[in-house]
Amino acid sequence: MAEAHNAAQPAEAAAAQNTAAAAAAAPRQIKIDLYAPPVFEGRSTDDALSFFQYVERYAASKQMTYGQKLQFIAILLRDAASDFYEGLPTTQSQSWDQFKTAFLARFGRSEA
Repeated sequence: MAEAHNAAQPAEAAAAQNTAAAAAAAPRQIKIDLYAPPVFEGRSTDDALSFFQYVERYAASKQMTYGQKLQFIAILLRDAASDFYEGLPTTQSQSWDQFKTAFLARFGRSEA
């Protein structure tokens, strides 16, 4: 009886290791909630600065890294804004500060 119990232990340990390894290998998922920023389409009536500031506050509340913020904002962009993002050079699409500068230069309102 003790032998059957001992034989089950290595199998249980292996299953636990596989589960832990799968959990460690899984990418960290960003959960979108009620307070998530709305999508941004890039229309002339859209307020790019307010949108960007909200995204930055939201990302800070979720303790997102720069890379996570870039992934997150990419899913919020639609239409002209999405086309803009897809056309960015790698240097601008992989750097939060460079992306912010390019985004606001393209979609920010110029005050008269």
